[in-house]
Amino acid sequence: MHTLRRFLFPLMALAAFPIGRFHELSGMGQSVAAMSNQTPALSTPAGYAFSIWGLIFVLLAGFALAQAWAPARHAPWAQRLGWPLTLSLLAGNAWMLAATLLGNGYTLLILIGLMAAAALVALGRAYALATTLAANGAGQPTTFVRYVILPVVGLLAGWLSIAFFLNLSGVIQLKAGIPMGGFVPSLITLSAAAMAGAWVLGRLLRVRPLTYAYVGALHWGLVGVIVANAQPGMLVNGSAHGLLATTVAGWAVMLLLLALHKAN
Repeated sequence: MHTLRRFLFPLMALAAFPIGRFHELSGMGQSVAAMSNQTPALSTPAGYAFSIWGLIFVLLAGFALAQAWAPARHAPWAQRLGWPLTLSLLAGNAWMLAATLLGNGYTLLILIGLMAAAALVALGRAYALATTLAANGAGQPTTFVRYVILPVVGLLAGWLSIAFFLNLSGVIQLKAGIPMGGFVPSLITLSAAAMAGAWVLGRLLRVRPLTYAYVGALHWGLVGVIVANAQPGMLVNGSAHGLLATTVAGWAVMLLLLALHKAN
């Protein structure tokens, strides 16, 4: 199984780059951005926020290639985190293809749910490994673990903590016919995402690189929502946009204070 993981992990990580551009390369279907615009909502971050995937994929590719290298093959980080990250990437690649070819729907919701679940498993395992090593007096993680492995696990889990709820609201709007573009549904969506993030911070994270990366991804998404609602072209209902942006800013401050408390 470890041999399969060492092959599949880098394959899935590197495949994410062309799969993410499948529409542009093949001319089939629609772009992921066009799919996202099918369900506009006040809770959707500004377009630039989705560029976080570029950083996540680069770090994952670095980790995936490193764990295939002989000296790292049997490292606990590779063995414990390799499979959940591989499964998250596999579901993510399938999500991008489904978004391009099928559009929004239950398939995307199931796939992003699998992505988020696998990322949270990796987050829990990374936390357990870091705390166990510290308790055993093994010292600080290596530079690669500290600046690549722990951050990418935190970023992936943090971003998916928001993305899952955004995907859920889009499916509810399209399939159940419940309008999700208004203030109250958007507030519920973002509040659920922020509460999920707060729960994870409260339960798991006392390892600084994980904590900072996880809350950093949450804030990247929340600030993207604030920016989107501050754009004059979107101010159809200025009061609703302003109130949502203010509420999201409050969530962001709360999560930041919680993260700083957990990290110290």
